[in-house]
Amino acid sequence: MDGNEDYSHGLLIIPIVLYLIWQKRPELKKVDIRPDWRALPLLFLALFVFVVGELGAELFTTRISMIVLVFGLVWFLWVRP
Repeated sequence: MDGNEDYSHGLLIIPIVLYLIWQKRPELKKVDIRPDWRALPLLFLALFVFVVGELGAELFTTRISMIVLVFGLVWFLWVRP
């Protein structure tokens, strides 16, 4: 295989995350998720920047848009007491 061995741990990420979610499922069932709709413009902006980066084959732009998208999703799904 000609791939970079530095990234061989990537296959472990999904099983580990699923295990952690399984361990926390009683606590996660109690969480009341109420979306904050004010985050939608940020989400749409991130998706727009991603599409522009993909069409322009600009990797930096697509990577930045993914970071902005994660921030937007956290804001959108933020659990408020």
